[in-house]
Amino acid sequence: MQEFIDGYIIEPNNGNYKQTMESATYLGKIIHDLEDYPFTLPTNDLSSWYSKESFINSKKKHYEILKKLNNNNQIDRKIKNDIINKIKMLDDIINRYDFSEMKNLTCKNTHGDYNVMQFIYKDGKINAIIDFVSACKMPIVWEIIRSYSYIDEKGKSGEFNINNFIDYVKEVCKYVKLNKCDIKYMPYLYMIQLLNSTYGYKQFLIDRNNKSMFNFGCFRTRVCEYLYNNAEILSEELLKKIKADI
Repeated sequence: MQEFIDGYIIEPNNGNYKQTMESATYLGKIIHDLEDYPFTLPTNDLSSWYSKESFINSKKKHYEILKKLNNNNQIDRKIKNDIINKIKMLDDIINRYDFSEMKNLTCKNTHGDYNVMQFIYKDGKINAIIDFVSACKMPIVWEIIRSYSYIDEKGKSGEFNINNFIDYVKEVCKYVKLNKCDIKYMPYLYMIQLLNSTYGYKQFLIDRNNKSMFNFGCFRTRVCEYLYNNAEILSEELLKKIKADI
C-alpha cells in the first residue's frame, strides 16, 4: 500500500514539536474511533510482561545473548555491557516492585504498532498511517509512551523531554480517558517491556551486517536505562499535570 500513497517518511526521533503533537492527535483519534469498530480484535493484556515468571524467562534470554558474544569485538563488548546492565535492572525490579495494580490498566482497541515508522508525510504533515496488521485490544498507555519515544527529536539520546511528553499525553487525552493507574504505571510498563526484550541485539547477532539493528538495540537500551532511573519522576509529574478518571 505504501507504494501508492503520495509522500515520504521521516527517520525516528526527527519529529519537531508540531509533528510530535500531530502524532498524539492521530493516536487519540484512532483509539476513539476504534471503540465503535464492529468486529472483535485480538486481546493482548500484556500482563505476562510483569509477572515474575516473565522476568526469569527474560533473564534466560539475556544470558543466551551473552553466550554468543566475542570479548575481542568492540561492538560485542558494548552489547555485553548493555545486557549485563539489563539483567541487574531486572533483578532489582523483581525485588523492589509489585506490579499487580497494573491489572487495572485501560484496555481499548488500538493500532498495535503505532509509531513514526508507520507514517507517510506530505508537506511536513501526516498524509497516511499504514500497517494496522497488529491492531488489537491492549493497554493503550503502552502505545502512547512508545510512540512518543520514537518521534520526538529531543529524545534521540533515549531520554524524554518531560514537558513534551506530558503535552503528548494531554493531547491523546483530548480523545481518550485515562485512569490513575494508566498514568501512574505508563513509564513502568514501557520500562518492563524494554527490559524483557533482546530485540535489536538478537537480530544483529544473526546478521552482523545489519548495523541498524545494533543501533536500534542501543537506542532501546538507553530508553530503558532512562526509564529505570526516572520512571518515578515521570509518574509523579504525569499525576500532577493530567486529569485522570478515578
